Amino acid sequence: NGRLGHVSVSDATLDGIHARRASVTIRDCTIDSLGNRWAQGVDISFSNDKHMSRVTGCTVVGGMEGIVTHFTMAMIDGNRVSRTTLRAISMTEMSMGEISDNEVWNALGIGIFCNDMSMCDVDGNVVVGTRPDRASGDSARIGYGVLASYHAEVSLGDNELRANPVPVGTVADAHVVRK
Repeated sequence: NGRLGHVSVSDATLDGIHARRASVTIRDCTIDSLGNRWAQGVDISFSNDKHMSRVTGCTVVGGMEGIVTHFTMAMIDGNRVSRTTLRAISMTEMSMGEISDNEVWNALGIGIFCNDMSMCDVDGNVVVGTRPDRASGDSARIGYGVLASYHAEVSLGDNELRANPVPVGTVADAHVVRK
């Protein structure tokens, strides 16, 4: 189980922090990807057979995605993510875990995303001002605070979802169950 703490990354053209096939704890990081259209702040992928990973206390600004997991068990908690151009926080590709106590501001398209058969416990988050991505023409990017997609399951607790055109939504046979 790797640990990474108190790290600052700026001007990453792809991933600020990238972990593959590893269990990792990332704590108190700062990632600035403003102006880097294709960047992702933190990407943890393909580690579902490893111990749970965690991203906590990080500040991520800009880029396409702030924090994303693919086929990973993870806890994403206590982070601040803003000004992303695709999604702020994503659990996808059969990921499982918690997205809790995060603050998401001014994301374009989707604030919190649970996708592709993932199971996400979404609780205690503040998602404010998600903007619709009209230029994309994608009806799944209309400014969702929380979106479950493609057979994903969201257990939705008490979140503060303000100034998002659609606070909570589902597409493609996904489900939201309120706690």
